[in-house]
Amino acid sequence: MNKDGDWKPQQNPGVVAIMKVHPNTFIQRAQELSVQIALALGQKTEKNTYTREEGYGICNRLQGFGLVHEVDVQTRELPLTNYAFRLSVQGIRLLKLLGETVPNYGCYFKEY
Repeated sequence: MNKDGDWKPQQNPGVVAIMKVHPNTFIQRAQELSVQIALALGQKTEKNTYTREEGYGICNRLQGFGLVHEVDVQTRELPLTNYAFRLSVQGIRLLKLLGETVPNYGCYFKEY
């Protein structure tokens, strides 16, 4: 869910513009995240009948390892509704070590 162009300069009074990614970027991709998880699990997605609870559980396990962070979407009664997660710095680093292409890698790790 990390894509090129997600990081944008944010103006701070008296300071140079800082590159940031807004939580809404990930919230707007919540449905895409659940579809990608379903595809990775081999579930059919054509009729939108896959269970989002499995994806939520997977994301929570990844959070336990420090590989993702949950993005606060809204107050909800059950985890079956909307949820959004983003990669943590450790998750980004792991993907890079595994040889994956990681958009915005330089935004997470400032090279001095």
